[in-house]
Formats: sequence, structure tokens, C-alpha cells
Amino acid sequence: MEAVAGRLAHLTIVDTLSMLVLERGGRRARRAVSASAEVTAGHSY
Repeated sequence: MEAVAGRLAHLTIVDTLSMLVLERGGRRARRAVSASAEVTAGHSY
């Protein structure tokens, strides 16, 4: 259970940092996030 809690905490931090970068990065950051989403879409459950 500790591993799950640790992973959830890690993902929360990564999501928060991603949103901050997206907010501050403008159009360039949105394009990068969009490209990343396209690459990872095939690996989602």
C-alpha cells in the first residue's frame, strides 16, 4: 500500500509541475503538451 501512496504522491507533484509550466509557457508549452499527449495516447488503458 505504501508503494501506491508514494506513486500517487509522485504523480500529483508531476501533474502540478506540468500545469505550472503549461500556464507560464504559453503557446509553445501547449504544443509540447499536445505532442506528448499524442505520443502517450496509444499507451493509455
